[in-house]
Amino acid sequence: MQSQPLPASVTPGNSAEVGQEPTSNRVEFIKTMGRLGKLTLLLGALWGLYYALHMGFPYIRNATDLIYEAKLEHAIRHPLFRDGVPCRVLILGHSQILSGFQPDRFDALAGTQVASYNMGLPDERRFVDNLEKLLASGQRPTHVFITCSWQPDRHSTRGIFNFIESDTEFLQAVFPFRRMPRDFVLFLLRARGHGGVAANYKYARKSVDDVVRDRGYYFIEGQSHYPGDRIPEDFRAAADNPNFVATREVRPEGQEFKRLMAMADKYDFQLYFVPVYGRPGQFAVPPVQNDETARAIKPYPRLHLLGPDYWIYPRRNFSDQLHVNRDGAAKFTEDLYQLTRGVLPPSAASGTTVP
Repeated sequence: MQSQPLPASVTPGNSAEVGQEPTSNRVEFIKTMGRLGKLTLLLGALWGLYYALHMGFPYIRNATDLIYEAKLEHAIRHPLFRDGVPCRVLILGHSQILSGFQPDRFDALAGTQVASYNMGLPDERRFVDNLEKLLASGQRPTHVFITCSWQPDRHSTRGIFNFIESDTEFLQAVFPFRRMPRDFVLFLLRARGHGGVAANYKYARKSVDDVVRDRGYYFIEGQSHYPGDRIPEDFRAAADNPNFVATREVRPEGQEFKRLMAMADKYDFQLYFVPVYGRPGQFAVPPVQNDETARAIKPYPRLHLLGPDYWIYPRRNFSDQLHVNRDGAAKFTEDLYQLTRGVLPPSAASGTTVP
């Protein structure tokens, strides 16, 4: 019987190399995993350091993020309305509401049976999500004033290689400190105008305290650059379109609309579209009522339309091109009370001096 030749790897001449290559690969793999482990520990330590700085020094953040986060967190964790008040008004919107609606003034006009809260947030139109969070936390408004429509359905791109619906929300959850280097530079620049680093930090903390004290109202001082917080009478902005009516588009469809109606039924509140405001020359004067919106919401008994899409206020009521000053906020609040008093408890005025 003829014998077969041995493979080269096990011939007598190279028997010392048997098993050497697998052992070498294993050692290299262990070294690679060790390097990856060290890198992971380093990145984890950096993440922990940045997160600790982010949480430990919250008032170096830019004003928009600071007010947004502080206001929403307070609204979720603390009662917004006085106990036993039968009429509880919550107004939702973006920064024009944040700087335009004064709950103390509104309540003084409306009386002891009414309590209101300003839930306007900077650069925010996704009010349905925030309303859902407030209701889940136990807040129970009876009247919800809205100034913009719900968002239309977004085309979902989620799939096996793109399972995150919103990159921004993911980054905010995993890296809430990602803007910290920029915020720190801006904080140092602002400190020059507020008496130094320590004074600027106290100023930012006071701004948050003021928002809590004023039940959501906030004068946007950081964007006011004119004497007396009043823009000039000849003020113009490049984006002004005096011949354009900025119509509020309302379509009773989509997932956000369905969620909103379901919340209104579950928690038994009414929804009212109310005006915002604009400058002379910014937009054209709108009709006294948006008939298209009125027709669109007519089949829905929990949806109501009050007034035009927006009011035009004199330039003296504005501190910048978009936001009213304190006098403008007082006027907007008083006008809003006069517009909505018919849906509030009748003759609820308490005689309290209007602030």
